[in-house]
Amino acid sequence: MKTKELKEGDSINIPEGCVPVIKDNVIVFKKNFEDGDILTSMFTNDIVFIFRENKSDPEDYRNHYYVCFSGGRINVASEESMYYCGVKQNVRHATEEEKQFLFYKMKENGLEWNEKEKRVERIWWEPKEDDKYYYISSTFEVNDTIYRDSIKNKLHVENYNSFHTEEKATKAASRMKETLRLYHKEIGE
Repeated sequence: MKTKELKEGDSINIPEGCVPVIKDNVIVFKKNFEDGDILTSMFTNDIVFIFRENKSDPEDYRNHYYVCFSGGRINVASEESMYYCGVKQNVRHATEEEKQFLFYKMKENGLEWNEKEKRVERIWWEPKEDDKYYYISSTFEVNDTIYRDSIKNKLHVENYNSFHTEEKATKAASRMKETLRLYHKEIGE
């Protein structure tokens, strides 16, 4: 450990991204990362991740994450698991370019970061003007139509009743029927 003799009135600049910790009259600078910070490896340019604080052990030296791009692929940690990638001493805050790279890779994999809720979410497909899409009728039949700027089409989208493929719409119709069946069983009607 590097030491420097100081006298009264001396000052030390705190390195960016670090916090001073005083123990036994020794100041040690530790990296300070907050939940949701986007970090990258100091040694390789192919690891970028969104830091997830280990609330049960704030002194944990590992980098837990919500989502991590590493080894050419996106990895997402589940709510129950605390996956990690490397240790805190070997990472730094990502540059804007590195952040955009991570968001691009996430989007390629149908994912996006919800910063407010601190979670990774699937991107929901929405039809645009002239796109063909499928919807479920009130009799659970799957129909298709072309998206136009109309009240009917907007209501389908607002009510999550627009699907990119017939297969996805058919599966959703089946789930809807089953949900209603179970609800009737639950309430006894």
